[in-house]
Amino acid sequence: LKKWMSPKNGVLPEMFSEYLSSRSLKKRGLFLPRFVRGLIKNFDRDPLLVGKQLFALLTLELWMRAYLDGEKASGD
Repeated sequence: LKKWMSPKNGVLPEMFSEYLSSRSLKKRGLFLPRFVRGLIKNFDRDPLLVGKQLFALLTLELWMRAYLDGEKASGD
């Protein structure tokens, strides 16, 4: 999990920066952008806990985009 989600060399950092950007978070209005930035910044301190939180936020945002905003997945 740590390698996969690490902001430094993982697979998901690009998705975090796109879907959990300050702009996206402000637009949605559910979470404080500075809190989410803090999670990303402090990932290495507790990768299991922070990774679960970031994955939950990312999953929620992707779900809302698909089912509330009507966005199609990039592969469709």
